[in-house]
Amino acid sequence: MDKKRSGSSINILGVFQNGFNLYTKNIVTALFLGLISAGVSFIFSSWLKDARAGGLSLLYIFRSAFTVSVSAILILYLHLKEQNKKADLRDAVYRFFSKYFLVTMVTALALVAIIIGGFIFFIIPGILFAIWFSQTYYFILLENKSPADALRASKRLTEGRRIAISVIFLIQGIISAVISAVVGKLFPDAAVGITAIFPGTFFWFVDYVLYKKLKN
Repeated sequence: MDKKRSGSSINILGVFQNGFNLYTKNIVTALFLGLISAGVSFIFSSWLKDARAGGLSLLYIFRSAFTVSVSAILILYLHLKEQNKKADLRDAVYRFFSKYFLVTMVTALALVAIIIGGFIFFIIPGILFAIWFSQTYYFILLENKSPADALRASKRLTEGRRIAISVIFLIQGIISAVISAVVGKLFPDAAVGITAIFPGTFFWFVDYVLYKKLKN
């Protein structure tokens, strides 16, 4: 029998604390992925400034695909490390591109369409869809579910915890906005790259901990 779920079952501060502990424990990997993400984000930002409408859309798609790929590799890396401490980033990269790349990209496109569609018609459905389907990638990468099954599983997993999840995402948004504003003032040309390293990569660890808490 399923336990009754409630938003109060998630320790929000604990999610961030455990995420930070996991981040510092894997700081070398975090910085490596962060630097790659920063470099690519900086390049795409430069291209986006000069792109026309059609090219702009294409660049956004490629940038989003890259970000999803890097975060997916990190998810697989953390999962493999839990199973075998000798696993390294190369194992995660190989597993992602050999098994999950295509299905992850298809899912990413579907999620973008669903969430943007929700925002276009009404803002509230867009936010709700983003929360419902926030755990989709974990079910694909860690439980080998199809995109459709992963969407349904994510919706079920977030039931009763959506307020807590919303608060976590809101805190992430506030932290990102504050850091982006400060970095933007100090280093306007490098702000996108710097924030990709922190807090961007750090939040991936927080999200991984959140998924584990939801599953437990």
